[in-house]
Amino acid sequence: MQERDRVFFEPLWRRVVLVIAVAAWSAWEWSNGESSWGTITTGVTAYCIWTYLIAFPSASKQLKE
Repeated sequence: MQERDRVFFEPLWRRVVLVIAVAAWSAWEWSNGESSWGTITTGVTAYCIWTYLIAFPSASKQLKE
């Protein structure tokens, strides 16, 4: 992730909105019977959860380094 991306996604609410939007897209695909797109978007949702909610470098972590 580049520095400008990290700065943009620093507020937690932006990351949560992104994850919710991708999860909603995934639910939409599955509800329409699109299993291939549902699988792809489920993978993207899992990636977003990991990248933006679990492993995101917080400002407090960076101050310690």
